[in-house]
Amino acid sequence: MCLNKYFGYDISEVMINAANEFIHNDEGKEQIFLENSNLITHCADYSVASGIFNTIFDEQESQWRDYILAVLHNMNEKSYKGFSFNMLTDRVDFRDKNLYYANPCYYFEVCRKYFSKNVVLLHDYPLFEWTILVLK
Repeated sequence: MCLNKYFGYDISEVMINAANEFIHNDEGKEQIFLENSNLITHCADYSVASGIFNTIFDEQESQWRDYILAVLHNMNEKSYKGFSFNMLTDRVDFRDKNLYYANPCYYFEVCRKYFSKNVVLLHDYPLFEWTILVLK
């Protein structure tokens, strides 16, 4: 029987502990491992980052962008088949000062230039966000 392994990462011990309350590792089923880290440490076929780039608080936008790019390079390095991530879109008519609103075209081009020519941008669902899929 093929065993699926899932690795989850978070910088918040509270979130790790809350997630662990809902996880059951049964033999022959998925195994989920949670780790307190801001970088991926295990290789996988696919990696997914959801919502981790949205809250900027007092960080300078240029430094936040550098952080995002470092995480994307890490995801690319640790993902055999591909990875995906989402961000809030800058195509909005309102802004919260604690949130980061990103230009989807900028990150699309970053992914095409550094990671793969097979990049999908989804900006067609009813949320003020977008998702990029990078396929190797």
